[in-house]
Amino acid sequence: MAFGSFAPVESTGPYEGLYLAGQNVMAPGVIGTIMGSFSTVKLILGADEFRRVIRL
Repeated sequence: MAFGSFAPVESTGPYEGLYLAGQNVMAPGVIGTIMGSFSTVKLILGADEFRRVIRL
């Protein structure tokens, strides 16, 4: 992966029903924590419900 490129990250763990959220899912630090958490919530809710509930 080249610097500056983006690859989607899967937030699921090795066990069914285990979801990963936190700073190391997408990027380090506070912004990484927020991004990883939003990614996990979107995975759980589904893209349409996420857009409906979370208005950015």
